[in-house]
Amino acid sequence: MYHSKLIQLYQTLTTEEKKGIGKWIKTPFCKANTEITLLWNYLNKITSFSPQNTNKEVLFKIAFPKKEYKDAAIRLIMTHLTNGIMDYLSWNYLNKNPLQKQWICIKEQQQRGMKKFAIQLIQEYKETLLEKAYLNQDWLYNDYQRELTLQELVYADKRDKNSNLQITSDKLDTFYIAAKLQLLNTTLCHSQIYNINYDIHLQEEILAAALLPMYASNRTIEVYYWACQVLLNNTDDVYTKFRDKLLHFPKSILPDQEIGGLYITAINYCIKRINTGNEQYRVDVFELYKNGIEKRFLYENNLLSRFTYNNAVTIALRIGKYDWVKEFIEKYKPDLEEDNAEFTYQYNLSKYHFSIGNYKEVIKQLYGTDFEDKLLNLDAKVVLMKSLFQVKEYDLLENVIDSFRVYMSRQELVGYHKNNYSNILSIIRKLLAYYTRPSTSEYNKLIKLITESYKLTERSWFLEALQSLK
Repeated sequence: MYHSKLIQLYQTLTTEEKKGIGKWIKTPFCKANTEITLLWNYLNKITSFSPQNTNKEVLFKIAFPKKEYKDAAIRLIMTHLTNGIMDYLSWNYLNKNPLQKQWICIKEQQQRGMKKFAIQLIQEYKETLLEKAYLNQDWLYNDYQRELTLQELVYADKRDKNSNLQITSDKLDTFYIAAKLQLLNTTLCHSQIYNINYDIHLQEEILAAALLPMYASNRTIEVYYWACQVLLNNTDDVYTKFRDKLLHFPKSILPDQEIGGLYITAINYCIKRINTGNEQYRVDVFELYKNGIEKRFLYENNLLSRFTYNNAVTIALRIGKYDWVKEFIEKYKPDLEEDNAEFTYQYNLSKYHFSIGNYKEVIKQLYGTDFEDKLLNLDAKVVLMKSLFQVKEYDLLENVIDSFRVYMSRQELVGYHKNNYSNILSIIRKLLAYYTRPSTSEYNKLIKLITESYKLTERSWFLEALQSLK
């Protein structure tokens, strides 16, 4: 039962949630019996979950210590405990989200015909809305819902011309346009990545509506409009407008992760331009990563992913921001996921040392070291091979090349990565062969191979290395 819903769910719980559930299962709301309590206490004692300590037979003995095994019985107890946990999480979610809790109270009082009290709660709900920082589509929908319910409670039975129908209609339009633009942005990104065509209804109408004067001050609609235009038009002028809106976008309007998604849209545009030879966009990528990390827009669950950390270092080194990289590597190491923090730090530190010409330090850090992450390990070996070449440690380089070849043969690499690392391995072998037996014909062959290899991330370095041997 290691892969059961109960075990998987339990492993996602925080310490605080476990304490809360421990109290919850003792209340009448949970209706927990002795078996459920025994099973819960057992799960709390496990320090490392495995198929051996979570199989049905083991769990049955915990819940029913004096009974013979019955499959249906243990399944039932596990289901009851799972439901109890989910009930607690639902209750806890409502307590942490006052808007949703208030809304349930409003609808309950409306259904019970308690209009006066429901209207009072709607005013409190409005005040809570205004206190909330984010003006994303959830906020806009809640604002529309509030106005609609107010119309049902206050104006529906009145026989005069006064109503809030115009306001309700405007709020619905605002919500719909913002939500549609956000979905359009997501759909266009997905379409470009996976080469899928979508039939997006009302696309032109929504984009036109976003420019109406009534939405001129709506920063959410504005930024998503320009994000969509970048993906649709792919022009530098449109991108520049989007970038400027994004870099000065208030942190309080949208959740950090949502703004982070817009940063990725801008970064992807820049990478496309870099791939077509527009090197000046590297500066923009650096600024986007720098700003996005400093304001925590590019964080996920309060952590900085190793991919974002790696990318920030790589682009900064490419434009010579060595001092910034040195400070960044140390400053943001604590924000990395604990499981991969150390090897991510070591890898990027070695890249920094390589970039400033401290090759012996790179060799000291990387020689004989293997990282768990497959692609990062391959990249680290490339940095090590380049460093050995720079200090003319050719015998050691031969050994690393051999181990690199063996390591690659054991990995299941496909597509771009397989071609790239195979090319790197082949060319660095030929580079060593040229060093021992230099000739004009071999030099020309190598130049042709390096410049014409389609997948080759180290093209520039190979050309410089070959030139140094001439």
